[in-house]
Amino acid sequence: MEKHKLSDLSFIVNEWPINSSNPALLFIHTAGATAQSWTFQINGMGDRINIIAVDLPGHGDSSYSGQTSISDYADSVIKFIKILHPGRCIPAGIGMGAAVVQQMLADYPDMFTSAVLINTGAKMKVLPNIIKAIKTDSKAFMANLINFVLPADIDSEYFSFIMKDVIEVNPKVILRDFSACDNFDIRNRLNEIKLPVLIISSENDTMTPAWYGRYLNEHIKNSSLKIIPEAGHLINVEKSEMINSIIADFITDTG
Repeated sequence: MEKHKLSDLSFIVNEWPINSSNPALLFIHTAGATAQSWTFQINGMGDRINIIAVDLPGHGDSSYSGQTSISDYADSVIKFIKILHPGRCIPAGIGMGAAVVQQMLADYPDMFTSAVLINTGAKMKVLPNIIKAIKTDSKAFMANLINFVLPADIDSEYFSFIMKDVIEVNPKVILRDFSACDNFDIRNRLNEIKLPVLIISSENDTMTPAWYGRYLNEHIKNSSLKIIPEAGHLINVEKSEMINSIIADFITDTG
C-alpha cells in the first residue's frame, strides 16, 4: 500500500506504478472521511485489480479546503482520472462518495464501464440539527457519528486508524461536505445512467436507509441491488470481506 499525490489530490494504491491492463477500482470516501477508510479494500482486493482510494479536496493530504457541491467534487475526481490514466476505471463510493460517483456517471458517461454505489441516495437531505451540531463542534460530532454508525461490539482498534483521520479533517471541510450532501439531488438524471451499476445497501443503515438503495435500483435501468442484513452505514469497514467479495464478483460478471 503506497500513498502518492497527483493533481493536488492524494491517493492510496495497492501497487505503483499502476498496471493499466488490469481494471482499476477507484474508491471515493464519505463525508468527513479520507482514503484511509478503504484500507480493508486496498489490502484485500489487490491481487487482480488496481485499487485506488482518493482523498477528496481538503481531506487527508489533498490540497484546497473542500468543495461546496457534489458537482465540484466530481469535477475534481474527473481531472484526477484524466491525469492518472488508470485504464478501465470503475468508480465506487460510499455515502457522499457515492453521490460523487452518481454525478460523474451522469456528467461523464463515456469515461466508465461500470460503477458501485454503497449506502447512498439520489437525494441526500441532511437534518438541520446535524448542520447545527457540526457548526457547534465538528470534531465531537464526527467522533459521535463514527461510534453511532459502527456496531457497539466491534473492536475499537479495528477502526482506530479511520477515526484518527476523521478527527484531523478541517471542521470547515466537514461542514462543506454535509452542506454539499444537503443540496444534492440527482433524481431527475438517474435515467441517463446506462452502464451496469452495483448498488449495495445496509439493512440497519440509519443515515442512508435501504429504501434509498431500492429507489436507485428502480430508476437506474441496468442496476443490481444487494441489501446486506445486520449491517450499518460503514459496511466497507464492518463487513469488509463480504463487500470485497460482492464487488469482485460484480467486476468479473461485467467483464
